[in-house]
Amino acid sequence: MLKPKYILLFLALIVLVSNLFIEKYNVFLNVAGIILLMLALYQINKGLSSNNKEKQPHEF
Repeated sequence: MLKPKYILLFLALIVLVSNLFIEKYNVFLNVAGIILLMLALYQINKGLSSNNKEKQPHEF
């Protein structure tokens, strides 16, 4: 099953790409898509960095 952070990333990409095909440009959709994208990337990055610290417990 997909994790919520990947669903958030997919949703952000859908919002941003769908705004390209709408005839009337909507700034709100662009801002919302970018905010969702940044939140998803932050969640993914936070998960990756915590996994890295667990694998290397003895850091000099």
